[in-house]
Amino acid sequence: MSYDIRYGIRSFAFFYGTPGLVINQVSYFILLLVAKEKYFKRSQIPMLIVNSFIVLLTLRSRGIVLILVFWVLYYYFIFLKKKSIKKSLIPIVLVSLYAGYSQFVHYFLEGVTPRQRFVVGAVQIVKEHLPLGSGFATWGSSAAADNYSVLYYQYGISQAWGMSPDLKLFLNDNYWPMIFAQFGIIGAVLFSSLFVFFIYDITKQIKFNSYSRLIGYFYIIDVVFGSVQSSYPAHYSIVTLTLLLAMFFTNFNNSSVYRKTI
Repeated sequence: MSYDIRYGIRSFAFFYGTPGLVINQVSYFILLLVAKEKYFKRSQIPMLIVNSFIVLLTLRSRGIVLILVFWVLYYYFIFLKKKSIKKSLIPIVLVSLYAGYSQFVHYFLEGVTPRQRFVVGAVQIVKEHLPLGSGFATWGSSAAADNYSVLYYQYGISQAWGMSPDLKLFLNDNYWPMIFAQFGIIGAVLFSSLFVFFIYDITKQIKFNSYSRLIGYFYIIDVVFGSVQSSYPAHYSIVTLTLLLAMFFTNFNNSSVYRKTI
């Protein structure tokens, strides 16, 4: 498997340099279409299918998982009007594992890849810089790439193609290795606690109606899966997605409460 060939198929060539940006942008459209369906009481399935197809053309595991998850959530919450999906999380998890397994093997088990280098280096840094880590802008972050951290020389990162001072293609394509290396065990535990609390807080906002549940679970799975695979939660696009989430929750839930009180 290579960057251009995925699952034996030549991947679609987008105008964007990174297909992940296409997935991010189309995620906005999907949420906006869901909101439009909620507000105007008119099915948006044809446009949702078109947007889903665009994401699938990236042939990226995150995009494939997101689309599969979205339609499972749509089926349970919109068609079946389910209030809980706890019993249905097992097939979602299994589908996610199946779709992401080949990518996991490629990035972390087969040979030496940029993400594997960051994981291995993070483990070493955590051991050598107990308990607070190597500090800000030193490992895996955009700031570390811009200022080219001295640790990249120390741990051999500078010798890898696409990770040198002159060619910084893959210097921030990770998330948890960045957190553990820069913040150490103490900082990573505190940060992870905030991450879990944030996700838990979202789950408390999805109880009012089916559309809140659909958007809430879609957002959670997007962020959690993206954090394992790449630096997506640290990307600027997650800010836009979070603002959309907050806006939809405010409008969806307030309208639901209003209808219950009249």
